[in-house]
Amino acid sequence: MAKVKIQGHASGTGVLTVTAPNTSSDRTITLPDATGTLLNSDGDGSSLTGISSAISSLTDTTVSASNPTVSTNPSATGHLWVNKTTGDSYIATDVSAGANVWINIGGRGGNISPAYSIDYLVLAGGAGGGGFNYAGGGGAGGYRNSYNSETSGGGGSSETAISTAVGVIYSVVVGAGGAGGQKETIGFAGANSAISGSGLTTITSVGGGGGGWPDDPSGGDDGQAGGCGGGSGSLASLDAGS
Repeated sequence: MAKVKIQGHASGTGVLTVTAPNTSSDRTITLPDATGTLLNSDGDGSSLTGISSAISSLTDTTVSASNPTVSTNPSATGHLWVNKTTGDSYIATDVSAGANVWINIGGRGGNISPAYSIDYLVLAGGAGGGGFNYAGGGGAGGYRNSYNSETSGGGGSSETAISTAVGVIYSVVVGAGGAGGQKETIGFAGANSAISGSGLTTITSVGGGGGGWPDDPSGGDDGQAGGCGGGSGSLASLDAGS
């Protein structure tokens, strides 16, 4: 059986005190089978030599004073990166050259990933026509587009694609078409379509305007405004056919 030896330092005058815990249960301290210093003099345990040496010796681990980047380019997925300044730790899940993805496994900060470009086409619901003979037709839903430099609705220019990163969540609303009007009522407008999410100015296409009906004293003969306006009812056509 190995012996336990407590040896004083020749140049020191202080007293080393080992204090038992306040407990009625037996406690056992097992020392490692190695020579070395267990703790730094500050006693915070931040430099346990066994753990530090083990991490430094790994070939798929980097210990650095900064975070990895999308162009760090480790040799394989699963590479561990430890930021010794902040305590953040990352695992590489994609090592495509210049487009690395690093997942933060410490829960302190965000993930590191390249920006992705998402093209979109947002088309709103079309409207219903007015509810009467010679009523106006419903207008088409608004149209916004970023794909392949194609123009948006109404002759508008092509829009800029969404720039995003891994883990960002977007909400997509698809607008329904509007129903046709009942007798002597305007058509129902189409519903808006939209894309929204963190860091994004909501992209909205407006639903089409309902079609009017003829001879409406409240002005219902006029087509309603919308992504595309609804057609007006034609009182002249009604009179001509009566």
